[in-house]
Amino acid sequence: MIPVPPVRSLWKNRWRYGSPFRVSRVYGLRLANFQSYLERRKGAQEKINALPPEQKQRWQVLEKEGFAPANADVDSGLLTQLCASLRERAKNVSYSTEAGKGKNFWKQLETEADRESNSLLVKMAMQPAVLNMASAYLGEVPYLAAVEIYLSHGTENTGWQESQLWHCDYDDRKMIKLFIYCTDVNDEKDGEFTYIPKDLSKNVKNNFFPKRITDESMFEQVEKSKVQRVSGKAETAFYIDTRSCYHLGSRLATGHTRLAFSALYVTNTSLWPFENGIKIVDSLSKTERLVLQH
Repeated sequence: MIPVPPVRSLWKNRWRYGSPFRVSRVYGLRLANFQSYLERRKGAQEKINALPPEQKQRWQVLEKEGFAPANADVDSGLLTQLCASLRERAKNVSYSTEAGKGKNFWKQLETEADRESNSLLVKMAMQPAVLNMASAYLGEVPYLAAVEIYLSHGTENTGWQESQLWHCDYDDRKMIKLFIYCTDVNDEKDGEFTYIPKDLSKNVKNNFFPKRITDESMFEQVEKSKVQRVSGKAETAFYIDTRSCYHLGSRLATGHTRLAFSALYVTNTSLWPFENGIKIVDSLSKTERLVLQH
């Protein structure tokens, strides 16, 4: 059975979760929506019990390392359709490679139509096997916090910045992303997603207010050989826990681009108050409504 996290565990780790106020928010939401909380946990247990052996094995890898391949969980026809559609959309996008501040190395390409329950993006995120994996990993039927499209490109910046530096995401105690390459990512020049496995990431010392970490500082704590890079052809799909794994991305060489889709799943009482903005326009099952609505 999935154990219910004790109050003392959440409070003991309040600083690691970002703020004691965020943890207090979790308590309040659980109490206010206790029936839904129990329903989500029961639903996750049912999904765990029904996992086929191959998926259960990948779930165990995900639990240990914070990373697992995902292609076995997505419909290949829908995957091809999604990536082809996004590549067509990206053809008309202009961008500058000039040096600048902030995240000048990518653009988000979602539209309002992408945030409807029958859109290609939401359909990809709502596939049953994907929801089963997310439910098993989070210990409850998840909330789909976001569906996003990123077009990353090389720039003339003199150094890495923002999410190109090592970091963890602190929006929830545990979270999972479905990540899909829609263009070929052959090597570092193409912006390989790069991460440090969960068991090593937990030993990285960051200060009281977590900050981005440079390569030099990170490799004083973690052997460079332990860093994992995810390469692959277009339509490569994988799961990553961006809360538990230090990671970075979008380090592209000038003249290179990377197009990617991601879906973020969090607990229904996440530390950050997500609102996915997804409009329900078709008939959904009870589980699907739990995933799309608080």
